[in-house]
Amino acid sequence: MLVEDDPSTRALIATWLDTEGYDMRMASNGREALALLQEEPPCLLLVDLDMPVMDGAELRREQLRLTSVSAIPFILVSGADNAARIALELGIDEVIAKPFAPDQLLRIVATYCDASDRPTHRSRS
Repeated sequence: MLVEDDPSTRALIATWLDTEGYDMRMASNGREALALLQEEPPCLLLVDLDMPVMDGAELRREQLRLTSVSAIPFILVSGADNAARIALELGIDEVIAKPFAPDQLLRIVATYCDASDRPTHRSRS
């Protein structure tokens, strides 16, 4: 699941992941993500830190309270100076500093989401 408030960044990341065959759901803030999380848990959460309504840190706190989704890996995607400190405080699995290259993001996603998470009918061209 990709949680990002900026439509351009969300579209770019979605394109990279789609090209690699990953199915994903998207949310523009933490509150939307929480609702989606409980419908069908994803293999990981890619979450921006600074968002309106509910930011990435608040989403992580809520995720940890919900035992049904607390073990889902949480990847913080942020350009904020305090991202590493927040990640440490909240037990976040990884931090990807903005700006980042597609291969960096895809390598981390592949660590948490194996080939069985990808639809088999897609082919890469």
